[in-house]
Amino acid sequence: QDEIATGIVRELGVQMDLGRANALRFVAAADTKNLRAYEAYLKGRELLPQRSTENLPQIIENFKTATQLDPQFARAWQSLATAYNVAPAYFIPGTDPEEFAEKATQAAKTALAINPKLPLAVAIAMGGSREFRFADHARALSAFEAGLALDPNESVIISWRGQQLTWVGFFKEAEEDLRRALELDPADSISAGWLVRNLILQKRLDEAIRLLRSREDERADANGQARIMLTLALMASGDQQNAEILFGESIQNLPLNSELDFDLIKELFFNPADDPQKALGDFFQALGPLGDFVKRDGVPSDLRHHFGDYASIAADNSPSWDLIAWVWHRPDFLTSPHRYRIMREQGLEAYWRANGFPPQCRMINPLPDGRDFECD
Repeated sequence: QDEIATGIVRELGVQMDLGRANALRFVAAADTKNLRAYEAYLKGRELLPQRSTENLPQIIENFKTATQLDPQFARAWQSLATAYNVAPAYFIPGTDPEEFAEKATQAAKTALAINPKLPLAVAIAMGGSREFRFADHARALSAFEAGLALDPNESVIISWRGQQLTWVGFFKEAEEDLRRALELDPADSISAGWLVRNLILQKRLDEAIRLLRSREDERADANGQARIMLTLALMASGDQQNAEILFGESIQNLPLNSELDFDLIKELFFNPADDPQKALGDFFQALGPLGDFVKRDGVPSDLRHHFGDYASIAADNSPSWDLIAWVWHRPDFLTSPHRYRIMREQGLEAYWRANGFPPQCRMINPLPDGRDFECD
């Protein structure tokens, strides 16, 4: 063990300011005596807060390597479970979301068989799924509470709870969690992107812009969804100049964007045809190969929403599905039956009836269609 500790200090001591006196304690916390396994684990951990569709497969491979080099490395199994758990939200080509969910559960259970007190593994094994489109809200929130009971400062679970609370409409409580997660891990671009979206939903656009601008040194794609949501919110609030700036940045940050007519794309986005299908068709035609990339997993829900194609918004469209019921920049959508259909399909209505409605929703006298609640 002393030899392994010396090796870890030699390889990592400069970056982590470790002395030999702390080496044995460091190895104990790492849960492994295998230097190569720990190095692979660290590589995955470094990338995980800045994960993307492009780098998540490598993150998974890093954690798999760590578990293969040391099958008793409990924290590596926990991190592998975490990577699998978030993977379905990134639509990695050629992958199956249900398979990821199964692998996440199995990796979490393996971690717990070695060390039953790992908070992330507990949360995942209990059903704290981050695969938004099919998440059981009550089960996920209960799983997060169980994990936090083991470690109240586990920033990943705090962030997950904040994301889930944003989805179910409890924006203030969610904001507290997302800010706490960033306090614990300032490099967490995922929590930052969710906090931007949370602030947009609360119509605190100036704060959302400042936060987004403060994170511009991160990966270009880290806050892509937040950038598009903010663009649409600025349009609705009459700030056309900043909306156009953000929209241009969003297009520039996507791949395959060379040789495009940006003026035409901007015109079709900000002044679309009245017919939703024609508006979508014109927009994607102008995007060319980039359009195929954007709709590789279906036309994103936020674009269907923007162009008024409410009837086609469905769970299999895109990652933007999760918050679409709360996007407020089109007033006709807020009173549309499709908004309440989406709330039912997302399990929001069932969750609220069992656990209480968020502040912006309330019970009303039944309408002719049977609906007895409304949301701002």
